[in-house]
Amino acid sequence: MGGAVGVLFVGPAGVGKSSLVRAYGDWLVGQGFRVGRVNLDPAADYVPYAPDFDVRKIVSAREIALREGLGPNGALVRAVEVLVGRVGEVMDALGGLDVDYLLIDTPGQMELFVFRDLSLRVVDGLRRVCRGVVGLFVVDASLVRDVGDYAFLALMCAAVQLRLDIDVVAVVNKVDAVDSVPSGLRTWVELLGEASRVLGERGAYGEMMARVAEVVASYSKAMYVPLVSARTGEGLEDLHRVVHEVACSCGDLT
Repeated sequence: MGGAVGVLFVGPAGVGKSSLVRAYGDWLVGQGFRVGRVNLDPAADYVPYAPDFDVRKIVSAREIALREGLGPNGALVRAVEVLVGRVGEVMDALGGLDVDYLLIDTPGQMELFVFRDLSLRVVDGLRRVCRGVVGLFVVDASLVRDVGDYAFLALMCAAVQLRLDIDVVAVVNKVDAVDSVPSGLRTWVELLGEASRVLGERGAYGEMMARVAEVVASYSKAMYVPLVSARTGEGLEDLHRVVHEVACSCGDLT
């Protein structure tokens, strides 16, 4: 087991995972930490950081598309299949990086990573080369239209957490691009308490969502939902605090 903390960035396409890898990595470097930035997206045309390991050197979806006559989605699926068989090679490379934090950028199409064998093999490999592994489930602030949306966010985090068997922190990115993020509340207890009130007014399904989300939040080590902007750097210190506490299993985020 190495000395690095592995931070796995997952989430839907377009939420700013790659930009957050860049911004958080730059922030960590500014605090004196050694950082390894890892691109695990074989279909990425561009990443806004200089990767210390780039999976495209092993397999490129673009090259597969040209060679096998596949469309974009088919080429990405095929690239992921190839990558599954070479995860050991990836982990050997990551284990050789002398860093404090490994920031792992995953494919834009979340389902092709999270719900395929690749994610499980990557997590197993990270457990061998890192002293702790934390997942960040990143969403766009524009999708959090009201406080009730935090209940849905809690459920999405739970799905990823159950699949990957690691602690997953919900992160709201691009807060600079919206007029405001609903509610100034920051903890799951506060957010979901307010969500319960809002959802309870929406009938039986709203009440069900609120109750299930409260159960999910009660099992989360991350009490806070960091609100961040990869563009301006807002909230990165809050993000790091949560990552550190979850990785160390300290349990006290107050």
